[in-house]
Amino acid sequence: MGKVFKAIIPAAGYGTRMQPITSYLPKEMLPLNAQPAIYYAIQEALYLGINDFCIVMSKWKKMLKVYLLKTFPELKFTFINQKEQKGLGHAILCGKKWAKNDSFLLIMPDNFFDDFAFMKRFINAYHSGCLLLTFKGADADMNKYAVLETKTPQLEYAKIQRIYEKPKPSETRSRQMGYWRAIISPEIFAIINQLEPGKNNEIQLTDAFNQIAKNGNLYAFNSTVKHQHLKFFDIGNKKDYAATNDFFTNLPSPKTKQR
Repeated sequence: MGKVFKAIIPAAGYGTRMQPITSYLPKEMLPLNAQPAIYYAIQEALYLGINDFCIVMSKWKKMLKVYLLKTFPELKFTFINQKEQKGLGHAILCGKKWAKNDSFLLIMPDNFFDDFAFMKRFINAYHSGCLLLTFKGADADMNKYAVLETKTPQLEYAKIQRIYEKPKPSETRSRQMGYWRAIISPEIFAIINQLEPGKNNEIQLTDAFNQIAKNGNLYAFNSTVKHQHLKFFDIGNKKDYAATNDFFTNLPSPKTKQR
């Protein structure tokens, strides 16, 4: 089992699909049951024993930085300004000095699920290389997520052969999708450094993962195999945010630690 004590959270995006509210309020600060969304991402990481965070953000999101420092003063935060929006791969590259030679957890802060205990299994499954959390999706989801191909999609843990970045349904027979969470090894940085802009003229993390797949070091942890009960949530658009907020509102109100 590889040890993971760090997490990177990309938070520089404009939240275009949630405008106009995200023109004034960072998407990561949208409320879910009286707490900002970023609160739940941090709580998930804490449950996993992670206390060292890299927040890749835009300089206009000062509210996010103030909130994290005030609410979690005992944690270690490194804030990095992503000056240009060049894609998720570029956001990860911004954390190179912070990561040093350590593997780290990628948390997409607008995606959630309802079982932190499941994430323990994901973390404990990590040995080396990169491990991506995946789930079974539908054709309608393919324009939102990366789609992964493995030789053994029926297994919980499998080696990934190839990833497609938001493909058309006709491009692959696979419906195994990701990656809201991923454990990434520091080898990713040298690969991203050499990437040319890909889809949408952005530095795609998917392209870097495909290079790692060619080296045989990219793995999938398929949540659908043994965890069909998991509920997945997304606040990246207005419809999904409304459904996510409804779910969280019916949970007991979270309490922060007494300072």
